[in-house]
Amino acid sequence: MKQVIRYFQKLWVHYNFTSIDKIILFPLQCFLVVTLFKCTDNRTALFVMRKNPMRILVRCPNWVGDVVMATPFLDALRNAFPDAHITYMLRNYVRQVYSGSPWCNEFFVIENKQKKLSFVGKIAQVIKHIRYMRKGNYDTAVLLVNSFQSAFEVWCAGISLRLGYKREGRGLFLTEGPTPNIKNGVYIPGPMIPYYNKLAEFLNIMPPSLDMKLYVSTHEDSEADARLQHMGVLPSDKLVGLNPGGAFGASKFWSPAYYAAVGDYYSSFERAKVIIFAGPNEEQIANDIAGLMKQPAVISTSDKLSLGGAKAVYKRLNLLVTNDTGPRHFASAFGVPSVVLIGSTNPKWTENHDPYQFVLGKIPVCGPCHQRICPLNHQCMKALKPTQVIEIANKLLEKKYGKDFFSTSKSVE
Repeated sequence: MKQVIRYFQKLWVHYNFTSIDKIILFPLQCFLVVTLFKCTDNRTALFVMRKNPMRILVRCPNWVGDVVMATPFLDALRNAFPDAHITYMLRNYVRQVYSGSPWCNEFFVIENKQKKLSFVGKIAQVIKHIRYMRKGNYDTAVLLVNSFQSAFEVWCAGISLRLGYKREGRGLFLTEGPTPNIKNGVYIPGPMIPYYNKLAEFLNIMPPSLDMKLYVSTHEDSEADARLQHMGVLPSDKLVGLNPGGAFGASKFWSPAYYAAVGDYYSSFERAKVIIFAGPNEEQIANDIAGLMKQPAVISTSDKLSLGGAKAVYKRLNLLVTNDTGPRHFASAFGVPSVVLIGSTNPKWTENHDPYQFVLGKIPVCGPCHQRICPLNHQCMKALKPTQVIEIANKLLEKKYGKDFFSTSKSVE
């Protein structure tokens, strides 16, 4: 009974009742928990370890950056079980991040998180997921997300081994998994790559690498070729990418004027082309930067290039200057030198061992705040100057390609 009470307390803390949906959801979850305890007198019956799983369901992360940071674990999982049928359950907008890879046999694409669902719609969604899992006859589920719903679904589907972090009050639905580092009720920031890799211990597989890895399909390469040609980019051009947006929010954005200054600097060299990337609803930011630049630049928008095609373009860059957002991890996975501008978020969450990536940030007294929109004067990002970025970027270019990669300035007529 004490376990039940503690579980209810965790749920109460997890759900600060800010909506009708959550108020209704809480007693439903409580009912399910009581049923679980009542129906499982011998809880050890849930712990069925499969030494050689043959059908594995992986619930992949929801953010592009997290999806890339999970690749060392996913690579190790496939290498450990080469004959297993592996399904990735993931949002549609991140599916193309894994295209071209040999790691999974099929995708189970679920609804995008941004889609608004009624309470009844959410219940129908859960039932749909459970039916799919039962039909797939999976013996192992690995959860790379931390949600209560993901654990509840794999438990209802009757999957024998259910592996994930025991947090958010969902531990009762899992058979194996670590607990996160918590101090005084707060999660201690730590890099996500080791966080995902920790799950490998519970599958008795070799420790994964810390190096991210991505693949590009033939179709994505062809799409990138066509788009670059349309933008007037030649195969011999040296490419500098600017990524000024980010799905998280404006608090991560660096000044368009600063991006323009960096773009102008590299555009002044022979055979150099600057590409400004614009994700969904970010076209105006890219246009503002291009308008502020004295040198010409090309803009790559998401409506003319899929995420997979953009991934292929990122692979061809010689340098990337970016906000702290998903494509920074594309650069790391492909070994592209990159400067990451960070302010509102804690850099420890996305720390990696990429020797060609430099994270530039000055956390002020008010940070890291993790606010999507800065309520103050955005001092954390204003403190990062173009001259600093250029100096760091040139050092990374020299480290990767040798001295004088950008050596000859364009002639001024």
